[in-house]
Amino acid sequence: MQRLASVLLVTFALGTAAACGGGSPSADSPKQVYTVRGMIRDLPNPDLPGSGFSVQHEPIDDFISLQGEVVGMSSMTMPFPLGKKVNLEGIAIGDPVEFKLQIEWDGNKPVLVTSVKELPPGTELEFGEAQPPAPAE
Repeated sequence: MQRLASVLLVTFALGTAAACGGGSPSADSPKQVYTVRGMIRDLPNPDLPGSGFSVQHEPIDDFISLQGEVVGMSSMTMPFPLGKKVNLEGIAIGDPVEFKLQIEWDGNKPVLVTSVKELPPGTELEFGEAQPPAPAE
C-alpha cells in the first residue's frame, strides 16, 4: 500500500509540476471534479505562515492521471489548496468532511478544493487502497 501511495503521490506531484510549466499535459486532459470524503488534519491559521488545509481522504477509485488514465488514488493525508470562496466556518481538526476536488491538469491551478461541508459527527470513513475500475477490453 505504501508503494502505491508513493507512486500516486509522485504522479500527482509530477502532474502539478507539468501543469505549472515543467512539462506538457495531455491535449485531452479535461477538468475533473471528484466528491471526496475525509477527516480534517490541519486548517489554515493566518497567524502561522505555512499552515494549510490538510485532509486524510478516502480512496478516489476513479482518479485520472495527467496522462488521462484511470489510476485511482489511495487514501493518504495531503495538503490541498483552497478556492477563494471556500468557507471553513465551524469546521475543526478531526471533523469528517465531504469536499469537491477539482483537477485541471492544464489549468493555472491544477488542483483545487472548491467546497467543503461538514459531515455528521460519527460518520464512518473508510481508508485504504484505491480500486480503479478494470480497463475496458
